[in-house]
Amino acid sequence: GPVGVACDKNGQVYVVDQLNNRVQVLTLSGDYVTAFGSKGNKDGEFDGPNGLALSSTGVLYVCDSDNRRIQVFDTQRDHQFQYSFGHGNKLYCDVALNATEDKLFAVIGAYVMVFTPQGHFLYSIAQHIDYISLLPISICCTPDGHLLVGHDTSAGFLSVYHEDGTLVTAADCNL
Repeated sequence: GPVGVACDKNGQVYVVDQLNNRVQVLTLSGDYVTAFGSKGNKDGEFDGPNGLALSSTGVLYVCDSDNRRIQVFDTQRDHQFQYSFGHGNKLYCDVALNATEDKLFAVIGAYVMVFTPQGHFLYSIAQHIDYISLLPISICCTPDGHLLVGHDTSAGFLSVYHEDGTLVTAADCNL
């Protein structure tokens, strides 16, 4: 089923179809355009894809969770595979680009790791909240430079960070 979604400037919607190990492309009205990917571990194949992020220039980053990598595709060139990268042996849950598109934030295991868009590791953001021992599962970047990190769905916590990893606040969303 669908677990990640992004929309490009032309109104095409990219949906991670985790159960079928592919990315589907739809119109805003939900009409099917195309799909790419299949189960496997080669370039352009997925095993449990999860989140995705799309740049303003059409570069698509897909978390290929069970293959422990992020795959990069060019949506302007028929979703052509470009490269992949990974850091360690952790599951990749979600990914987001910051507003200036010079940093890629990836939820990996118990951390948020920061990469260049080309896949070079920059730094990691550890869990800064002692009383929350929950895994981060989703991430979003705001236009003003904050990261919103959603934690384990059963607990309902949301953490807000500056891009440098400084904790701003944490909220209990179960109120």
